[in-house]
Amino acid sequence: MVLAQKGFKKWAWYLSIILLMSACAEDEPADDEAIINSNVGIITFKNGASYNFGGVLNSKSSETSIFVKNSGPNKVIQLAGKYITAPFNYKGGSYPGTNGSCGAELAAGATCSLHLVYTPTDLNNHTSSLKINYFNGVDNKAAETTLLGKGALPATLESSVSPFDFTETVLLETTSTTLTITNSGEVSAESIAPGNLTLPFSFTGGTYPGTGGDCGETLTSGSNCVISLSFSPKTVDTFSDNLILSYNNGLVASNLDIPISGTSLPPLAPEVTGLLNQSDPSKSATWSWGCTGTCEYRYVINTEAIFTFTTENYGASNTATTDSVTGTYYIHVQARDTNYLTESLVATVIGVLDNTAPLLTGPVNISSDATETSSSTASWNAATEETAFDHYELAIGTTSKGTDVFNWTNITDTLTHKVLNLLLQSTSSYYTSIKAIDKAGNISTILSSSAWSPPGPSNAIINLSTSSIGITNIDLSWSAPNDNGTAITDYTIEFKLSSGSTWGVFNDGVSAATTASITGLTGSTSYDFRVIAYNGSSSGASNVITVITIIDDPFFDPAGYKAMNLGGAVTSQVVALDDATTFELFRSGALVETYTLNSHETHKFSSQQNDLLSADKPFFVAGKKGTSRFEDRLANITWNTPDWAGKTFLFTANIYGPHEVTIHAFEDANVEIKQGATVVDSIILTPGVTHTFLIAADGAFEVSSTGFIISYVISTNSGNRNYNPRPLLPASHDIIGFPSQSAFLSSVNSSNSFTATHSNDMIESSTLISGTDYEVLAQGSPTKFQCEAVRVIASSNIVAFSQDDGDGFSATPFIPVNLMKTRYAINVSASYVAFTSVEPADVLITYADGSQSTLTLTRSGSDSKAPYFGRVTLQGEGTIYSSTTPFAAWYESNVDRSSATNDETVLFGAN
Repeated sequence: MVLAQKGFKKWAWYLSIILLMSACAEDEPADDEAIINSNVGIITFKNGASYNFGGVLNSKSSETSIFVKNSGPNKVIQLAGKYITAPFNYKGGSYPGTNGSCGAELAAGATCSLHLVYTPTDLNNHTSSLKINYFNGVDNKAAETTLLGKGALPATLESSVSPFDFTETVLLETTSTTLTITNSGEVSAESIAPGNLTLPFSFTGGTYPGTGGDCGETLTSGSNCVISLSFSPKTVDTFSDNLILSYNNGLVASNLDIPISGTSLPPLAPEVTGLLNQSDPSKSATWSWGCTGTCEYRYVINTEAIFTFTTENYGASNTATTDSVTGTYYIHVQARDTNYLTESLVATVIGVLDNTAPLLTGPVNISSDATETSSSTASWNAATEETAFDHYELAIGTTSKGTDVFNWTNITDTLTHKVLNLLLQSTSSYYTSIKAIDKAGNISTILSSSAWSPPGPSNAIINLSTSSIGITNIDLSWSAPNDNGTAITDYTIEFKLSSGSTWGVFNDGVSAATTASITGLTGSTSYDFRVIAYNGSSSGASNVITVITIIDDPFFDPAGYKAMNLGGAVTSQVVALDDATTFELFRSGALVETYTLNSHETHKFSSQQNDLLSADKPFFVAGKKGTSRFEDRLANITWNTPDWAGKTFLFTANIYGPHEVTIHAFEDANVEIKQGATVVDSIILTPGVTHTFLIAADGAFEVSSTGFIISYVISTNSGNRNYNPRPLLPASHDIIGFPSQSAFLSSVNSSNSFTATHSNDMIESSTLISGTDYEVLAQGSPTKFQCEAVRVIASSNIVAFSQDDGDGFSATPFIPVNLMKTRYAINVSASYVAFTSVEPADVLITYADGSQSTLTLTRSGSDSKAPYFGRVTLQGEGTIYSSTTPFAAWYESNVDRSSATNDETVLFGAN
């Protein structure tokens, strides 16, 4: 405040008076009045339009100073205070109040004070007007302000919870809480102070209002604060106390009394933790444990399921081990809390000890099923075990208890076992050993079997041959070799490109069948095949055969049946083996005839060389070459079939030359005819071209071609006769037939050893030389196929044909065993039909009228390679022959209509 120099002394007196006033007096308010009239004095109240004393307790007084200011340029006079209505008044009862400074005048810009008091006598709101009259130098005026106040209730402190119970608290632990204190009175509570608390109750942290609390000495009307209390019992008991807050409520001293209580509990007993059963047997048992507090322990290991501790001492150890003798043991553990000395219940778990090995008693039995890749099946008695058995281990060695073949291996809890994927030798002895292991790891004594070995291998197959050749597939067949006492269970078929050196295995599964169909090959490609027999051991490899797959040509389409008139029959006759067989005859690529035949039916037709007969079902066709009435000028011509195609053929021609060798090529072919190492003639053919060689010399010959061909041979006696007509069949190392009077053998390779076995066990062995032939004489009646059949097996490919039997100037080829079929039919009536097979066979004969009979093929010999044979006479055309066993067949026509009488002729058949 800045005072003018002129009135300084007077204002100094006023200020001294103000400083002596009641503590309730207010400071002088700021000057916020504007000058209204520049020529007169103006009295204003510094507090403005009103002044509020607030709430004041009944019968109590509140004093204040009200400041008055002259805001005008001239002094005012005749100042006088008007009356004030109760409960408001001037202090002392009259204007300007006991400590008031206002008088009758007030200089321009000066301020004076009024000393007022408010003394309510009820709880109502009160209002009064305070007026000051004055003369401003011109007129009489009055300044006015409003006084306000209210009679108020005293302060009252209340607790949010009273009484308060800490409930249950564990001994030596602390529970804390907060209480909210509220002033519900209309004046402030003053001089708030707490009374002392008795332990175990305290203010949290030790002093009022407690950690987290905010109560102080004063709490205004409608406000609240927080006190934080704690309960920390040191003994087990129930406790109570009172939290007393003293305070002045504005009238008198008052207290807030809050009853508090709490109950202490003894500490919880500890619990043993982590102690686990060890029910699986072991050689020693180790346990460890802990507890839910801070503990020390005592334990006992015994064989009792229940145990009560008495005087045993506690210690720090929380682990124990025992390796006692075999048996069931219990460990009993008790824990004690080191703070409260409370004890846990006794915890008990089990442990099973096993220090006794299983007892294994013999023998170890061995079966006879060992192979070169698997052991004999071993079996044994169950082991005796005191606690818990686990598994057996097995080993195989070349000595008793040895492991050099198969090391100890867990084979689970089984009493029989066979080990696979081994490499064993039939010439070595092996021992199977067993030991038993229990769950504790104890191992029994080792038991070993007696010595065992894989069986010796069977003999090697010697007559592997092919029964059918396709574009991408071939059929192989062979005879089961001597198994040397152990049955053959499988055959491994190996193959390779003839130009290659690496053998592969054809995956045909496991089978003891002596035939196999090989698929996935490439057309017009040469392959080598061999077969290995398996009876637990592998035999040596069979003879190797070389097979050339046929080319992709309609003649070889496996979807139908075909035959070509390569021998040049001028009239032919066909027979159907099944009903509804549709035929098509092609000549120079053009269809010239079509018809349908049922089973047994025949059809005669004119034919020309290279005619192609096609059908959807199997058939047989042959015809007559020549028209003379003289037998030696006729020839019974069997048409060539796809089975008889190839690249290498052999034939023997030793009478009535020159010899016509007719070749038909299905692809580009460089064809040579050789006698031994000498090339007799050659030609290059293109697909579809037929060529006939004239060979003047007699002897054994080879026809070799770079492409697929079929071939036919006739000896012509310079064109005046037809002797020994026959299709050339592929060479094979295993062939079968009838010598008639005699059979002539020839070979591609020199030093080709062979054995010819007749049906009567007559055996003839020798060695063939390339370019020469070898004669095998007939056994039995040497005419009209009444002799014994003969089977010839050689180390490499051979062929044979039967010499004419004196009544038809004819010959016929032996058949490779692999080309034998299960069904045949004759197209014309026959004086006889002869059959042979390598296995016992019953041939069902079905005549054209539907009647049937059965012919059983027999042999008088007992050699495993001796063939079976049979013969029937006076057979009508259309007769069909069938068997479940493959066999070979020949016939001799007895009519001169579409065949040459008395010519023995090979039949082709079907499966």
